[in-house]
Amino acid sequence: MNEPLAGAPAARNPSLGEVLCALSFALDWTSGEPAGHALRCAWLGARLGREVGLAQGEQQELVFGLLLKDAGCTANSERLGQWFGHEPYLVGRAVGRELPGGAAAGLGFLFGRGAGASGIGWRLGRLLALAFRGRAIGDGLAAARRAQAAAIAAELDLGPGGHDVQVGIDERWDGRGRPEGLAADSIPVGARIAALVQAVERRRECRGLKAALGLARAESGRRFDPSLVQKLVDLAEREDLLAGLAQDGLEERLLLLLPEAAQAGRRDAQFDTIARAFGRIIDNKSSYTAGHSERVAHYSLRIGEMLGLPRERLRWLARSASLHDLGKLAVSGAILDKPSALEPHEWESVRVHPTFTAAILERIDPFQKLSATTGALFEHLDGSGYPKGLKGQEIGLEARIVACAHIFDALRSDRPHRKAHTERRALGILQEMSGVEVDSRCLEGLILALEQDADGAPASEAA
Repeated sequence: MNEPLAGAPAARNPSLGEVLCALSFALDWTSGEPAGHALRCAWLGARLGREVGLAQGEQQELVFGLLLKDAGCTANSERLGQWFGHEPYLVGRAVGRELPGGAAAGLGFLFGRGAGASGIGWRLGRLLALAFRGRAIGDGLAAARRAQAAAIAAELDLGPGGHDVQVGIDERWDGRGRPEGLAADSIPVGARIAALVQAVERRRECRGLKAALGLARAESGRRFDPSLVQKLVDLAEREDLLAGLAQDGLEERLLLLLPEAAQAGRRDAQFDTIARAFGRIIDNKSSYTAGHSERVAHYSLRIGEMLGLPRERLRWLARSASLHDLGKLAVSGAILDKPSALEPHEWESVRVHPTFTAAILERIDPFQKLSATTGALFEHLDGSGYPKGLKGQEIGLEARIVACAHIFDALRSDRPHRKAHTERRALGILQEMSGVEVDSRCLEGLILALEQDADGAPASEAA
């Protein structure tokens, strides 16, 4: 087995900042924010952090925390769907831009687009529940988001400042926030900065900078730290913030604000950790896909071993498998979990998600080799797949391996429209797909790996 690895190796390893900047775009999708939202929040946070005299290490942790501030949003996707109907990923967009007056915004969303096709009875039932249990429901949703985001920050070793952003971004200066009800200076400064720049950037994106600064002034002393508000207003008077927030070159401007150590290339093990962490973010969007990316990575590695791939290719194969569904963060959970047949427009959303995956990974030099794999995952050997209609050897070996592993795990898992198949039945279905949708050599490798694992052979340690 000597097929070339899809994509050319990169000349250098990127920094953690470069990787997180690129992956933050996927978090913008799933939280319903405009593309580049987290990047702009991080730049504003870095500028404000300098204004208040944060040390370089503290600035770095603040920036990384802001880039990943929405890492926990998939933790409550299903519950948001249950409460707000057809498009749960729009809830944050609808409510988050209406400060002050979040309750009114929530009610407007419930009785508007958020309810989808649900009738008046469903909406009234939700209204009554929110009236009597709204605070508890909100606390539960926010706690799930914070817990997942904090776990991701810890796994990626973003430091105490990154943790503060994940846990404290919902606190308020007046003590009426979540989760601890901290007030004033008892709220870590990074969390105070994060809360301010997130709200300001959300308002700026839809109403302009003047309205955003007006929001900051109006909420000064209530939601936001008055001294930080004044620092931001002073900064806006001295500098052209709109030019600083312009998308062209924003990532480079942000990275230049970080200390030199933060711009050093990452080691291979850190790439592996990032891929696994984002795989969990993706999978947590639905209870049906919990652990899916991890299992697909395992099956892919075992198939690759059976086909004789060298260790370095196995490592990139595992990363591809962990991130293979990254583009699904841009697809509504209501579509992904729909128990009935998809409408044409819904199916189109699903069909383009590999393109979204490839677009994110192409932003990171060494991960460009992954984009050829993840972008071709849903292509078929006979040319009937998507998004490009590739066929046969046009589909790279890694893509064929991950596709086989992905289909096998999907068949072995519960889905909204069916229960999980037995291993024997799943393999039988794959046999029927062999040569058409599934590469026969990859299927043979999977069967051999399953037989070895059943006999107690050691699992792969390649990744």
